[in-house]
Amino acid sequence: MASSEIPLVGPMIQKIFGTRNERIVKRYHQRAEAINAMSDQMSRLTDAQIREKTTELRDRVRKGTKVVDVLEEALAVAREAMDRNVGIRNIFNPLHADRFDPSRLSDSARRLYDETKA
Repeated sequence: MASSEIPLVGPMIQKIFGTRNERIVKRYHQRAEAINAMSDQMSRLTDAQIREKTTELRDRVRKGTKVVDVLEEALAVAREAMDRNVGIRNIFNPLHADRFDPSRLSDSARRLYDETKA
């Protein structure tokens, strides 16, 4: 095979499998979709159940479960906990403006919040 034919292989492989960056982005999108799919389930949990779920996830990792195997569930729990305490998902949603109190932010974060809202 002539050396001039080798450059054709790379683009063909990229067409079939995508670039490295495209594969990474695809994995992140899949992970975000999996986390979003748990949203309803997590929103039905009480605060006490959220704390229990956190303890359960920690125990599973301590007993040998790989972090990557609980990552999506852990992030879904964390997002629900943050949303309940800060209202992070609806911070700029006018329908949920009453769920977030910007006075809880530090001065620098408040400036950024005000700039973004404007």
